[in-house]
Amino acid sequence: MFRIASGVTIPFPERIKEEFQVLEKSITLNLSFEKIQSFVNQFINQLLEPLFFVFELPLSEQEEWCFIAE
Repeated sequence: MFRIASGVTIPFPERIKEEFQVLEKSITLNLSFEKIQSFVNQFINQLLEPLFFVFELPLSEQEEWCFIAE
């Protein structure tokens, strides 16, 4: 069962499953909340080159502006 972080709400959570998609220059990954820390640690420790890592969280435009203003 796919688990999300406490306090997070998403529409139709029963439709979300763990999966990934490899594109030409990126990977998109849906990972259950309790597995994220372990995955990130293992992933980073295996890299031999410098990396650029983006962890994108869904926010509304208003929420994004709140972070910029701080």
